[in-house]
Amino acid sequence: MTVRPDPRRPWPSPGINLAALLASLLFALPMLYLLARSVGVGGRTVGLGHYSAVLSDPAFGLALVNSLAVGGLVAVLTALVASAAGYALAFGAFRGRRVVLAGLVLLAALPGQLLLPGGYEVVAALGLLDSRLAVVLPAIAGVMPVLLYRAGFESVPRELLD
Repeated sequence: MTVRPDPRRPWPSPGINLAALLASLLFALPMLYLLARSVGVGGRTVGLGHYSAVLSDPAFGLALVNSLAVGGLVAVLTALVASAAGYALAFGAFRGRRVVLAGLVLLAALPGQLLLPGGYEVVAALGLLDSRLAVVLPAIAGVMPVLLYRAGFESVPRELLD
């Protein structure tokens, strides 16, 4: 079924368009300010010298590769772990499933800063301080991806799974 726009009202009202434009400007102004300050507008010499200095520094390339490697590893491992846990919570029939789900929902309600000291203690106990795994392991242990995968799996009809 195709949804067709109402021919009597092809565009939203001008008030909605104006409000959306003002909201867009409100959100864009901080970024425009940062861009203007980064090239030196506002009392400094205007130019891109700061950018060339950062990009020509050899440490920048190493930091970029490190960030991409850690970020890619976290993304892949989070998808694997969260999809397995979400599938188990959606379709698994094991004792304590509701308790685990309630615990995950309670953990999702907590601010992440409350969990940092406990995560540090776990990483320290494993002897992983000052390593990339100290960044990767806590990052893949997120609660929200598990809950999102669970909701996604539960939205699939059972007939498709059989």
